[in-house]
Amino acid sequence: MTLRPYGTHQFPQERVVRLERMALERIDEEMDKVTDHGVGLVAVAKAVKSLNLTLAHHTAWAEERFEAIDHRFEAVDQRFAAIDRRFEAVDRRFDSMDAKLEIMDRKMDTGFGLIINEINRLSARVEQVVAFAIPDELKVDEINE
Repeated sequence: MTLRPYGTHQFPQERVVRLERMALERIDEEMDKVTDHGVGLVAVAKAVKSLNLTLAHHTAWAEERFEAIDHRFEAVDQRFAAIDRRFEAVDRRFDSMDAKLEIMDRKMDTGFGLIINEINRLSARVEQVVAFAIPDELKVDEINE
C-alpha cells in the first residue's frame, strides 16, 4: 500500500451511501430493534439514542435562536417601513409645496404682466399729455416774448 498526500485519495464510487434525513421517532424505533440483539449493541443503541436526544435539544435551541433572529429582522423591517412612511409623508409635503409655488409663480407672472400693461398705458397717456402740452407751452412762450 502506498501512501498518498492528503486529499488525493480516490474512493470507489460503489461504496458511496446516500444519507437521507430520518424522523426522530423512526430513529428511536430502529434503536429499539437493535437493543433486542445483545449487550454490545444495547450500549451502541443507547449511545445513539443519547446522541439523537442531544441533537434534538441542539436543534430546538437553534430553532429558538433563529426565531429570535427572525423577530429582530421583523422589527428592523418594521422600523424601515416606518422610516419609508415618514419619507413618503415628506415627499407629499414637498409635492404640495411645489404645487403651491407653481400657483404663486403663475399669480406673480400674471401680476407682473398686469403691472407692465399698466406702466405701458400710463407711459402712453403721459406721451399724449406731453404731446398736447408742448404746443400750448410753445404758444405761452411766444406770448411772453
